[in-house]
Amino acid sequence: MTVTNSGATLTSVNPSFTTVSGNTVLGMSGNVPSDSTDGNVNVSIASIISAITMIYGPGPVDGFGSNQLVGISNISITTALVDMPEPSTITLFAAGALLLMIGMIRRF
Repeated sequence: MTVTNSGATLTSVNPSFTTVSGNTVLGMSGNVPSDSTDGNVNVSIASIISAITMIYGPGPVDGFGSNQLVGISNISITTALVDMPEPSTITLFAAGALLLMIGMIRRF
């Protein structure tokens, strides 16, 4: 599997069953039981993203052809806090002046 997002970091849970090279992970050492975490790979992306894109297919020496599967689970998303600038004094002054003018128009 290849994660195509730039800045993605892949970490093998058990290097005896998966090997990571850049943004690509290859399974090795045969099948992993469905209740095992040995074939798991953790993926983290530090930059702000709008999508995660992965390419999945059999490896170069896959003897099973299309008899392969991948699962995705335990997804956690952390939102980035964006520093919002405080309104400038001029903006606040202009808004106050506008409200004062509206208030004076309503009096007449």
